[in-house]
Amino acid sequence: MGEIITVGSANIDLIAYADRRPRNGETLPGNQFRISPGGKGLNQAVQVARCGCQSYLVARVGDDAFGATIREYLMHSRVQLELLVNDAAGTGIGHVLVEPGGQYAAVIIARANSNLCPDDVDRAASHFRRGSGLLLQLEVPIETDVYAAAVARKSGAMVFLNAAPARKLPDELLKNLDVLVVNEIEAEMMSGVKILNVETDGMKALKTLQEMCANVVVSLGERGCVAMNAQGEACHVPGHSVAVRNTLGAGDAFVGALSARSVSGDDLLEAVQYANATAAAWVSGETTVATSRGSRSAGINDSRAVSKPLRLR
Repeated sequence: MGEIITVGSANIDLIAYADRRPRNGETLPGNQFRISPGGKGLNQAVQVARCGCQSYLVARVGDDAFGATIREYLMHSRVQLELLVNDAAGTGIGHVLVEPGGQYAAVIIARANSNLCPDDVDRAASHFRRGSGLLLQLEVPIETDVYAAAVARKSGAMVFLNAAPARKLPDELLKNLDVLVVNEIEAEMMSGVKILNVETDGMKALKTLQEMCANVVVSLGERGCVAMNAQGEACHVPGHSVAVRNTLGAGDAFVGALSARSVSGDDLLEAVQYANATAAAWVSGETTVATSRGSRSAGINDSRAVSKPLRLR
């Protein structure tokens, strides 16, 4: 069983469901409301645990009711709590609007997440070693990501970055990455390539992104994903045909599964197949995933549990 330390955000999402987005100045009746733990760091750490890895989350939450909710959720999700810090700034908040079909828009208020710092990473230093993984995103101060990547790389841990939300990445961070993961919008912002044709545009985007990191993965929603490893081998893993019930968190499910499978022994082109199936299961309303190497993700018909990769040239 692998071990992954996620350094990232933890929020409480306030989620409203409505038939459409309101126009400027319009008050729109909604259909449903729920409060749910969220944030890319938290979501990905939970998915790592669901995939059977030992999962630790380095994050800051408020000493408030929302922080207590997050702690309880992480405990029940089998994410270790010892690296979670209480912060007087209060728990981060996500204001989320979900439309029919699962599409969503969100406004994030960082609060305690903005105070995550190198000292918090230092408390996790003993977990970084060869065979472990570090999972990063961009919802906390970039200086903390840079520091964590350097500490993990020096200890021999495998470093993953989900570059979301997209921004210019400092060289100090890029030089310590093993795997870069983005979605197609982020890939376009970072590479300048809009992926209209998966085979040609996908290959072009991968080659451009590989100038930043040796191993690159681009998730493409219903079209699956494309990936290129350090040897220059590239593939397209087609998407699954599933009923779309919820897209909120699907990208985090993908990233968590990818990192978990990688530290558990899969090579990149194997790991993306399971990450792709895991995201499809999430979108279809299933959240349980396989925990052993070589098994299938729940929620996908057995004959299509793992899409076979198509080589890109």
